[in-house]
Amino acid sequence: MKKILITRSKHNCKALSKFLIAQNYQVFSEPLFKVKKFCGQTNLENIENKFAINKSLVLIITSQNALACLSKIKFDKEILIFAVGKKTAQAINKLGYINVHYPLQSCANELFKLIVNYKFKNNPSLLYLRGEQITFNFKGILLKHGFKVEELIVYKTIKLQNFSQTFCDEVKKNNFEMVIVFSQKSLELFFLLAKKHNLLEYFVNSCLIGFSDKIVEQAKLLSKENLKFKKIEKLSDNRILKKFYE
Repeated sequence: MKKILITRSKHNCKALSKFLIAQNYQVFSEPLFKVKKFCGQTNLENIENKFAINKSLVLIITSQNALACLSKIKFDKEILIFAVGKKTAQAINKLGYINVHYPLQSCANELFKLIVNYKFKNNPSLLYLRGEQITFNFKGILLKHGFKVEELIVYKTIKLQNFSQTFCDEVKKNNFEMVIVFSQKSLELFFLLAKKHNLLEYFVNSCLIGFSDKIVEQAKLLSKENLKFKKIEKLSDNRILKKFYE
């Protein structure tokens, strides 16, 4: 049975794992970060007050890590929400929100294009529920396009200092056919930890699957620093994974 590595916790990749197991893959999940969510009363009241003051408020959500706050806020279920991709949009739908839009390609730049080209009924105020660290500056870029934008940090990711011993042992037993990486920061940390644990050589026969063009480009640069893969490709170009994200 072919092995595939998902660089997320089991909790955050349940649906993907189930899909891959059905495709006859042995799935192994190894998180690179732990997430601390800021869902305290002060933060929740801050968001609710913004909506009470401005009923034309529009939300931007680029990670399911932000949904912990959204699930506790008393919003009109018809509030306009922009999500980074289909899976995040579906998770928002499960919370009862029905007016959710997302780009066909799951990435920040495509979401930005969707927002800029959207036909708003009035002049909206955008609220970006984001993590402490971001790679795409929605607020700065949208402000330059004339939008009113605020942002609120509702979670942060904390780098793990080591791979688990279970994972280190597993890598040395059999090669992973595929390694799925979801962000540039994840790729950087994966490289550092693989180097720290002397595991770089065990991925030369693996295919790296990057969630975006930028991850793929970054992986090709890192391949010059001894993080070599047999193949590097974008998730949307992978026949199997493309089915899951369609």
